[in-house]
Amino acid sequence: MPDQGLRARVERLLRGDFRSDDLTRLFLYARDQCDGRESIQEIGDFVAHHTERQKGIVTRNVRDWFATVRFKALSIAGQSIDSSDLPSIFPAFLIASQRRLDHRIIKRDTGMSKADSAKLVPGIIKKLIRNSNDTYAFPHTLTRTELSLIACLSNYLVAKPAFDADRLYDDFATTLKSHGLLRKEELTQFEQLKAGLTLYAVAIMHRCRIRIDNVISTELTAVGHKGAHIDVCSAISTDIASSKTGTIKIACAIFSTELKTESNCEPDLLAAPAPWDFELEVNGNMRLGRLQ
Repeated sequence: MPDQGLRARVERLLRGDFRSDDLTRLFLYARDQCDGRESIQEIGDFVAHHTERQKGIVTRNVRDWFATVRFKALSIAGQSIDSSDLPSIFPAFLIASQRRLDHRIIKRDTGMSKADSAKLVPGIIKKLIRNSNDTYAFPHTLTRTELSLIACLSNYLVAKPAFDADRLYDDFATTLKSHGLLRKEELTQFEQLKAGLTLYAVAIMHRCRIRIDNVISTELTAVGHKGAHIDVCSAISTDIASSKTGTIKIACAIFSTELKTESNCEPDLLAAPAPWDFELEVNGNMRLGRLQ
C-alpha cells in the first residue's frame, strides 16, 4: 500500500494547490526509492544536504567541467601545450573529456568506439611521467593509437548538463507511479506541474557549493537572462585576466531547462541582475522569486 500521507500530497498538487513543502517530502522519500534514477537521487540529496555536495552526478559533472576549463584555458589564452610540461590537471581532463565527448566525434577522429577509448584512457594516464613540480610529460612509449586519442580529447571543450528538466520530470513521475503515489490516469494532469517541479529543482540547487577537492569548491548559481532560459550553472575561474572583468570565468549549464525567464520569474527577480546572489523559492503560482 502507498504511503497515505505522501499520496495526499500528490493529490493536493494535482488539485493545483502547489506547495514546495510537498515536493520536499516527496523527493526525500523518492531518493531512497528511485530504482537507480540518478536525477531523482540527486535532487533528493540536494534537499537533504543543500549546503555542500561531495558526490553524485552533479558533483561529477562539475568536477569534469572544472578539469576541462582549467586545461583548455591555456589554449584559450594562446599558450601552446608543452608535452613535457603538462598541467597537473591533465589526467583529470583526459577522463572528463572522454566521458563528455560525443561517441561520433571520437569515432570520426580516432576510428575507435567510445567504449574502447574509455578502456584506453587509464592506461595512458599510468604511462604519463610525473615531474618534480607535479606537472606531467609524455613518455616515449605512447603508441600511435594512444597519441591519436590524446589529440582528439585535447581538441574539444565540451559543455553539457548533468541532466535536464525533461529527464527530471520523467524520472519523478515514473518513480511516483512505480510506488503507487501517482496513477496512470493522472499523468496528463500531473504534467501541468512540470514547470513548478523544474523551478523547485532550480531553487534547491541554487547557491549550493560543490566540493572539487580538499581545497577547492565552487558554487552553483541559477541564471535567467532576459530572452533566455533558466538554468543552473557552474562558472569556473581561469587564470586569464581581463582589464574590464578581472579573472575570466567560463560557465556551463549543469541543470538545463526550456523555461523562459520572463514568463517563469516574479517581477522582483526579473529586475535583479543575474546571476542571483540571494536565495530563491517557488511560489504557489509556480513562479520563481526571491525568498521572502
